[in-house]
Amino acid sequence: MTVVATTPSRSIRSAATVRNILDFPQRFAPPARVVTLDRNYRSTQAILDASNAVIGLARERFTKNLWTDRASSARPQLVSVRDEGDQARCVAERVLERRERGMR
Repeated sequence: MTVVATTPSRSIRSAATVRNILDFPQRFAPPARVVTLDRNYRSTQAILDASNAVIGLARERFTKNLWTDRASSARPQLVSVRDEGDQARCVAERVLERRERGMR
């Protein structure tokens, strides 16, 4: 038995070709079985709802609906940054601000 694990949604964030993932099951006879892991243990449902909306815009994709039991009243925020360095600084600043306020 061979197991291949991948996340088709990651091709959105990289130069990967999603066709490599989508065509994979049919490259075998009988076709490979696709097992979708929809449950997320780290993120809140608000984050996953935003993720599902972005994933749903993809023209070529496996059907997937991410879900979690983690609840939160916090809503995702859209933050615009110039590049990866600004993104890292923004995240670090927010983490430090929350730590200073006693948040975990």
